[in-house]
Amino acid sequence: MVIERRMVVGIEDIKAVSFECTSCKARLTRSPDSMEVPFTCPHCGAQWRGHEPMEPPIVRIVVGIVQLRKTPQKGFKLLFEFEEPKA
Repeated sequence: MVIERRMVVGIEDIKAVSFECTSCKARLTRSPDSMEVPFTCPHCGAQWRGHEPMEPPIVRIVVGIVQLRKTPQKGFKLLFEFEEPKA
């Protein structure tokens, strides 16, 4: 018999969001209630995003998290499922 354990979390369960620079590996951690993706890495200055009118999907995800946490949800609740970390 195989037993699998999974974690199910909602937007309200997010305690912090960390941005990790792909150039220098430095991390910037912010509250999910009021965050935005910086234009450059605060450590090494690498560009993280541009000034395009249509933001890339990863930036839209960050904006969406902030908006979801500020707006009461009606009709359904969005949940994410993760495998439990292996010890």
